[in-house]
Amino acid sequence: RRRHTRLLTVTGVQTCALPISSHYYLREGKNLSKEGNHDEAIKYYNKAINLESKNYNAIYNKGLALIKLGRYAKAHDCISKALKLNPQNHKIWNVNKLYALGCSHYDNNEPEQAKKCLKEAMELHPWDGNIWFDIGNKLDEHGQYEDSSYCFQKVRWLHSALLEGELDRVIRLGLAFEEVGQDEKALRCYERASRLLIDDTTIHYRIGFSLFRLGRYSESLSHFTKVIIYEPVHFNANFMLGLAYTQLNEYQNALDHFQMACNLHPHDWQAWQYCGESNERIGNKKRAEICFKKANELKNSI
Repeated sequence: RRRHTRLLTVTGVQTCALPISSHYYLREGKNLSKEGNHDEAIKYYNKAINLESKNYNAIYNKGLALIKLGRYAKAHDCISKALKLNPQNHKIWNVNKLYALGCSHYDNNEPEQAKKCLKEAMELHPWDGNIWFDIGNKLDEHGQYEDSSYCFQKVRWLHSALLEGELDRVIRLGLAFEEVGQDEKALRCYERASRLLIDDTTIHYRIGFSLFRLGRYSESLSHFTKVIIYEPVHFNANFMLGLAYTQLNEYQNALDHFQMACNLHPHDWQAWQYCGESNERIGNKKRAEICFKKANELKNSI
């Protein structure tokens, strides 16, 4: 068979031509995979396999690249073949084989078989945060939110840096969508963040804010309320609760939160203005006048 060759030079002078081994292509493929260039990496893995058909490391790494590309059935076939060629001491290979099989079941609309495979993968390697994270993502993608949240909490203990990096990315993406008025997309980002990190007040506030902007006032109440359960002196959450109750014509509840907002930030003229409007709505005319006067004084002093 014709061998691939590469030229070796010393100070720019060609010295010889040596065959390129399959290990060279394997190494280059791994480097491309690390850079996230999985399509190109597969080309190099294929070259390695063409030179050495039983190069199980190349076959296995090709399977990993196929997983990254979402081609799960082919990934499962590759990893299974690699395990047949080298079955010893490769627990993590079996984990990725089960993961690929589970994902392919999801692709074939077989959720029960998928969950069974993913559960076996977790049980096989329970202390690997990356495995829990990948499985959590797949469950999240298919709406298995309770299960995905459980996986992400495992990641929090096993690989906190991985979870924190993803959490930061998702929140930043949500804020970017929010900035350009794409509130549905922002909400989806924040809801994913809430599954990555349960009962975080910042995340609950952002979910509530997105729901409010979408006109889903009743739903926003529960998230703003969760914020003030943990942080009763959270000005923005109290203020937004007041606005949400106002939209629902529950003016006494609105007043309670606007009054709290005034107590927390006594120099915020908008809090006093809304406090006055709520008092007016429930018939407290004198109190409303006091609030409006205070609001005007603060606004004029700006």
